Amino acid sequence: MFKNMYINLPAKELDKSKAFYEAVGFTFSDKHSNDNSRGFMIGDGHFLMLHNHALFHDYSKNPIGDMQKETHAIVTLDVSSVGEVDALVQKAVAAGGEPFNEARDYGFMYAHGFKDPDGHIWEIMCIKG
Repeated sequence: MFKNMYINLPAKELDKSKAFYEAVGFTFSDKHSNDNSRGFMIGDGHFLMLHNHALFHDYSKNPIGDMQKETHAIVTLDVSSVGEVDALVQKAVAAGGEPFNEARDYGFMYAHGFKDPDGHIWEIMCIKG
């Protein structure tokens, strides 16, 4: 149906955000980056695009909310194991992010999350079994 997916997020400091996502393990993409944006491959055909506020506002035309005070979306990534969930959250916290919620075990699914330096929420989960 769709070839690729791009998640577009505003970032206050592109280089700080780039360092954060590289430390978490996202793959930086020169091809998807320029003076106003930093692109990352996060899976086969899945990309994260971080844009400075001026460019993001040009795209959206709406005011950019304060992600530290508001939630506009939760991006969820499915990984292969509970250990991978915990490792990604630990990497994010070590890189300057903060945990989001406590780790939750629903029996069939395990989930935990983090907030990036701009306050965007990422949930990491795995389906067990």
